[in-house]
Amino acid sequence: MRLIRLGLDRFGHFTDGALELGDAADFHLVCGNNEAGKTTTLRALSDLFFGIETRSPYNFKHDYADLRLAAEIEAADGRRLAFQRRKGRQNTLLGADGSSSLPEAALAAFLGPIDRDFFEGMFGLDHNRLRRGGEDILAARGDVGQSLFGAGAGVLGLSQVLADLDAEANALFTARRVASKPFYQALDRHGDARKRLREAAVSGDEWRQTKAEADAVESRIGENRERLSHLQSARAKAERIRRTLPMVRQIAELEESLAGLADAVALAEDASDRRISAIRRRDEALRDTERCTTVAQGLEAELAGLTVPAEILARGGDIEGLHEQRGAVRDQRSDLPKRDSELRQLREQALDLLRRLGSELPIERAVEAIPPRSILADVRALIADQGKLRARADAAAEQLGRCRTEAGKLESQLDAIGTPADSAVLQAAVAEAKARGTVEQSLSEGQSRLRTLKERIAAQVTGLPLWQGSLDELIQAKVPDDSTVARFEADFGELMIRSNRAREKADDFRAQLSQLDAEIAALKGTSEIPTADAIAEARRRRDLGWTVVRRTFIDGDEPALTKDEAELFDSTHDLPGFYESSVRAADALVDRKEAEAQRVARYAELTSRREDTVRRLTSAAHETSSCERARADLQSAWNAAWRPAGLAPATPREMASWLARVVGIVRDAQAARELETSCRRMADDLSGVHTQLAAALAGHGALVPPQATLGILVRQGEALVHRLTQASAQRQSCFDRLVEQRVLVVEAQHQCEACTKALDTWQLSWAKLMERLGREATATPAGVEETLSLIEELDRRLEAIRDLSHRVDRINENCRRFGSEVAGLATALMIPADGDAIELAGLLLSRLQQARRDADRHRELTARLEAARDDVVRAVQNHRDAEATLDALRREARCSDDEALAEAIQRSSARRQAEERRDELRRQLLSSGDGLNIPQLIAEVADCDPDLLHADLQRITEEIADLHTQGTDLGGELQRLRQSLAEMERGRGGGTAAQEAQEVLADLRETVETYARTRTAALLLRQAIDRYRQEQQGPLLRRAGELFHTLTLGNYTGLKVEYDDRDQAILKGERRTGQLVDVSGMSDGTRDQLFLALRVAAIELYVAGAEPIPFIADDLLINYDDERAGAALSVLHDLSRQTQVLFFTHHPHLCDVARRRLGAGVLQVHTLDQVVPA
Repeated sequence: MRLIRLGLDRFGHFTDGALELGDAADFHLVCGNNEAGKTTTLRALSDLFFGIETRSPYNFKHDYADLRLAAEIEAADGRRLAFQRRKGRQNTLLGADGSSSLPEAALAAFLGPIDRDFFEGMFGLDHNRLRRGGEDILAARGDVGQSLFGAGAGVLGLSQVLADLDAEANALFTARRVASKPFYQALDRHGDARKRLREAAVSGDEWRQTKAEADAVESRIGENRERLSHLQSARAKAERIRRTLPMVRQIAELEESLAGLADAVALAEDASDRRISAIRRRDEALRDTERCTTVAQGLEAELAGLTVPAEILARGGDIEGLHEQRGAVRDQRSDLPKRDSELRQLREQALDLLRRLGSELPIERAVEAIPPRSILADVRALIADQGKLRARADAAAEQLGRCRTEAGKLESQLDAIGTPADSAVLQAAVAEAKARGTVEQSLSEGQSRLRTLKERIAAQVTGLPLWQGSLDELIQAKVPDDSTVARFEADFGELMIRSNRAREKADDFRAQLSQLDAEIAALKGTSEIPTADAIAEARRRRDLGWTVVRRTFIDGDEPALTKDEAELFDSTHDLPGFYESSVRAADALVDRKEAEAQRVARYAELTSRREDTVRRLTSAAHETSSCERARADLQSAWNAAWRPAGLAPATPREMASWLARVVGIVRDAQAARELETSCRRMADDLSGVHTQLAAALAGHGALVPPQATLGILVRQGEALVHRLTQASAQRQSCFDRLVEQRVLVVEAQHQCEACTKALDTWQLSWAKLMERLGREATATPAGVEETLSLIEELDRRLEAIRDLSHRVDRINENCRRFGSEVAGLATALMIPADGDAIELAGLLLSRLQQARRDADRHRELTARLEAARDDVVRAVQNHRDAEATLDALRREARCSDDEALAEAIQRSSARRQAEERRDELRRQLLSSGDGLNIPQLIAEVADCDPDLLHADLQRITEEIADLHTQGTDLGGELQRLRQSLAEMERGRGGGTAAQEAQEVLADLRETVETYARTRTAALLLRQAIDRYRQEQQGPLLRRAGELFHTLTLGNYTGLKVEYDDRDQAILKGERRTGQLVDVSGMSDGTRDQLFLALRVAAIELYVAGAEPIPFIADDLLINYDDERAGAALSVLHDLSRQTQVLFFTHHPHLCDVARRRLGAGVLQVHTLDQVVPA
């Protein structure tokens, strides 16, 4: 299965995001900065396939109900599925449109038989899990089974899990008795309970006496309760009278007050407030009328004395415009003398320049002395060109001399070098020898490895347990295969579990039987239990005694006693006395049968349970014997399986390790044969190359030592080729430089000729231009340069004179126009126009400002006058409204003046308050009257003497307290007696001891079950690890070794399995030199690479036989340099040929490393920040 598109519709901080993976390459690099959402995207994949978790932390932006993921996936056979996943408890898988639900089976067909834990453990790997994987390999000390199982099954921390299981089991139980272990503590408690159970016993008279005492105490408790109930009723009545007496008195007083207010008029509750408010409003209205009238009259008088000049306000814009010009005009008038002085200085400077140019023209015609600007520009251009041309001519002549000198030197060097010999044949021979150069080293290393391998094989065969033969005999030996050994191991393990279970059951039944015997013994005590069988036996003994007595004393016959009679009656004892005793015993059993019915029933129950336990114990014993016989048969079959090899086998697990060692020896032997063949082939190849290279060296006159190795000949040939090549290159370089110098000589000659022609052309142009300028053709550029400077200075002075003259004229015009406008405006406003125009403009502005202030004051006074008049009208209306309110109140109270109204309101309020207080007291009286009505409560109070009430209440309370104390004491005594009776019925604490024994047995059972579960879990885990190693060791280790070789850049050639002194398979890395390295000798980074190799190899094996699942890698390479990161990316790229790989990282440079190592066409790079909008 592969992802085509991942939609992050609403998940985490993503909204409407998508990661488009497409149908191209299956190796995807997803790059994103920190906090860009890599972790969220990784979690989204698990939630997409297996459902969004109930307590998902990714609802910080979207509510749980809105969380939504989407995807399109493709199976290996081409089937496709587009779906969505929502947050919920059921029906969370939706179709592509999100409206219809899909069954989970639709997605399971693409995922195969995996769940969330297997997906995250097997197909998800980040840096932390990579480091933990390396640490687990170290913790397992290279154990092959744990290393393969941890990497291949996606389970980390196996060593710690096994250690924890062993520690938990040992904490519960060990074979050596330790008092602190829970099992032995419970065992001690059980023994103590059984001891106390045996000590319990009681007599019938003591029980009857205790029962009578308990009945008497119960009778006294009943009498105590009746007296207490009567006193509590009396106290309740006294308490009620004490509560209601003050209220009844207050109600009577209020009734008397209401009788004196019967003629008071009932007015509204707010009548007093309305009267006071109306009087206040009437008085305020009178004051407001007088105040507002006075204000209005003052405003009218002020308005009459205020005049506003409308003509000045109408010309306000013109006045302000002149005021704005006043500052500029003042500045220009003060600046005019300075500008006149500057103009005179400029005229004098221009006349001086004319005289220096030799001109007699007046200042007004000075412009005629300045030539056209085009002529001046041409003169300056020719002056500049002359300098450049002369510099170029000098440089060309100097370059020509240098080139001719250098060419002469190179010709001399070329003649001295001569022509070197051709080295092509020698170069070919050396190249061929170098191509075989590693063969010599490989041959030496191979021969060394062959010797080491043979020695190791011999040592392994010698040290192989149970074997005394040779290597060839070992290879030919007929031994069971791995599956047969695994089957026997499984059968032995199953038999062990069955046998252990049967023994545990038997032990449990024995413990139950011991407990039942203890309970039966405790139940019997010192007196016989009156069961039906016991009564029948007592009657049999009585009847048998009567037969003997009648025959002896009545019939007078004394025959010999039968066997049964002899067991009961001996002639040496008193026969009548023994008979009477048997009669009394039989009668006593019959009498006790009903009195001790519960004891009899308990005895029958315990007896029945004991018989059932005996039957189950017998069955468990038979099961144990059956397991032992089956184990003996299986052991015989196991021995027979190894008999063809002549071996007496150990346990299946040990023989599986033995077989693995044999497989390793056979594999090493095959490798030794292949290595020996390879060494012979490399030796033949080296001989031919040696002969060819020696002949090539002799052809160039070199002396070849007869015993020289190929390496010496290669170095000799390389040195000779280097010398020949260097001489040829030196000649060719000298010749190339000579050709180059000759070309430079010709170019320098052409450059000199061109410079000479350019100078002649410049001289002709200069003569013509001097003629136009009025100078001699022989004039030098320096002299003409000075004249040009004077002309340009004169031109600048004349331009300044023109600008300054124009400016002075403009100032004069502005002053004249301003004065005219100010005088005209003052005349129109009837203001004298004599004096300075600037001061007159200021006066006009002052008049305008005063006129505007007068206008504002007029408007303000008018508005205030209108407001004052409105206030007078409102005050008069308020006075009328207040009078109307007072008239209405007087009519309600049926009175004519304010004083009578105040008195009527006071009487009405007093009557209303008294009625409300009386009604409130009646309600309180009813609520405190314990359900009695008011007349009953009043009558109850009337019959009571208040002076005696407190003393009666105190007396009743004290008597109740005494009764409570007596009741508590009696209750304690009754409890003690009942407990004594219960203990007598159970046998003086025997029940408690029996219960405690049962509880201890339950604890023992729980401890044993926990110990069994823990030991079984450790055993099953170790068996799973061994089974996985046996099934996967060969193919997985071969592929992991190849990947390990790539990841370590060839520092390790593969992985090997060796066995320690306990016959445990140990994983080791093989260096290129053949040295084997324990995992403890590897660096942290190398162990990480080993775990990655094992994981990738395990995934390749899985997807080879199941539906491929995408592999998710998150920042695995943060501690890798570029070279090792490139190797790891190459391994992941190889994996992507079998299943899709998504590599997440926040290091952009890893994308560049992948492109350089793999090429741009084999992977897709996604930038999370751009592809997934948030």
